[in-house]
Amino acid sequence: MYYTVKKGDTLWEIAKKFDGVTLNDILELNGLSKESKIFPGKKLKIKRG
Repeated sequence: MYYTVKKGDTLWEIAKKFDGVTLNDILELNGLSKESKIFPGKKLKIKRG
């Protein structure tokens, strides 16, 4: 599944919206690091719980 980043979102807040999804899950699935910047409109892969 995919999540479209909204203004003000952080990777941590996005992870908390999905049961069983961690920040590291999002980072790994999307080839990101903890220092990566995300912008509104970006689509992130989210693992299914």
